[in-house]
Amino acid sequence: MTVSAMYFIYGAPFEILIASLFLYNLLGLSAFAGFLVLLLGWPLNSYIARRSVRVQKGWLAARDKRMGVVSELVGAVKFVKFFAWEERWVQRVMGMRDAEVAWMVK
Repeated sequence: MTVSAMYFIYGAPFEILIASLFLYNLLGLSAFAGFLVLLLGWPLNSYIARRSVRVQKGWLAARDKRMGVVSELVGAVKFVKFFAWEERWVQRVMGMRDAEVAWMVK
């Protein structure tokens, strides 16, 4: 941890305390309703963030697989045309695309 980041260890709680005192002076006890909502919403935010990261990793993996298949197809297009494998390759690419779209919908 760098020296500049060490400020947040003691600075953030101090700033929250000062801000809550100012809000209390302005709004009274209703100022703490916002803090209560913030604390109650914290677990939901954490859950949504973890789920978003998991879905994005799955989507990126599916996209990488699809791009690998498309790159292979482009590299071997002469053979695909020569052996009339177009339909098989189209099905393979579309299968990968369906897997990618499934991750995008989640």
